Amino acid sequence: CADCLTTSAPMWRIRQDGQRVCNACGLHRRKYGRKRPLEIMRECKNRVRRRTIFTDPESCANCGTTESTNWRIIGGRRYCNACGLCAIINRRPPRSSKSTKK
Repeated sequence: CADCLTTSAPMWRIRQDGQRVCNACGLHRRKYGRKRPLEIMRECKNRVRRRTIFTDPESCANCGTTESTNWRIIGGRRYCNACGLCAIINRRPPRSSKSTKK
């Protein structure tokens, strides 16, 4: 990044002068019209990222499948694409297809 000198970012942007900047610097420049302050850059580098720990990272929390084209994290649990999409469409956590109601 031409502003903060980072070498990894989820997305890159091009400044008006043609220089590559990271997503965070590009968004800040677009919103405020200036480079991000050093305090903000240091704060971001020191921030600890929270990660969800999965006990069984290769299976869906709902249906138990181990194969999916895409995995979705909802409420800290991992779901296959099908179960995750159902949850998003229905706006509620997926119901377990393993249990049967009598």
